[in-house]
Amino acid sequence: MKMFASTAWAWLFLAMSTAAYATPLTVDFDALNAVGGPVGGAPLDNYLSTFGITLSGITGGTQVSVFDQVNIYGGTAVDAPSDQNVLMQHGMNGPISFTVNFGVLQDYFSFTRAGLIPHPSSGITHPAWTAYAYDALNNQVDIESAGVVASYSYVPPQTYTLTGPSIAKVTFSANNVWTAFSNVVLDDFVLPNGAPNPIPEPGSLMLAGIGIVAVGGFRLIRRRRQATSAD
Repeated sequence: MKMFASTAWAWLFLAMSTAAYATPLTVDFDALNAVGGPVGGAPLDNYLSTFGITLSGITGGTQVSVFDQVNIYGGTAVDAPSDQNVLMQHGMNGPISFTVNFGVLQDYFSFTRAGLIPHPSSGITHPAWTAYAYDALNNQVDIESAGVVASYSYVPPQTYTLTGPSIAKVTFSANNVWTAFSNVVLDDFVLPNGAPNPIPEPGSLMLAGIGIVAVGGFRLIRRRRQATSAD
């Protein structure tokens, strides 16, 4: 009986532990339908909220939206690393920025600058940009940046990683004057520590169910034996 009880509690503990440790998440923006035009505002906010992400500090006169690559310069300029969609700040040139806030502190944060496709006669250009990582006390913990791109050859996607610890937010800034985009063209955010209150995976739910049933069965058997002994 003691062995049965120990096994039951072990199953339950395993289930709870499996659910408690966050699974890394990738935000690729492809669940949004941007074929008919850029998706921003409430639809984008709702999508990002499922990952515990909010946007703030968006420079006035600009927007942050998800674009389908087919709608960017006729589909001949951007190569999204994952399927079709990318995230871009747009609306004006000059110094602009926006901030990505995380609901869970991240040990690191990775993102990918989309691939760039040159026009046969004019090539492709992309602005210089900088990404600043901050902790919850607004201390800068890391920085990544890249210079202006001006190329007549295909520019493959490139992944960058900001290292914590405890990244609470990341600000993307640029100062575009003459290139094809206002800020860095983004895809594939990687959140190693997941999102707040993640929904347990089916396997975790099954383990929890086994543990709960086993513990309940043990208690029922113990009560019956106690009742029999009392008789």
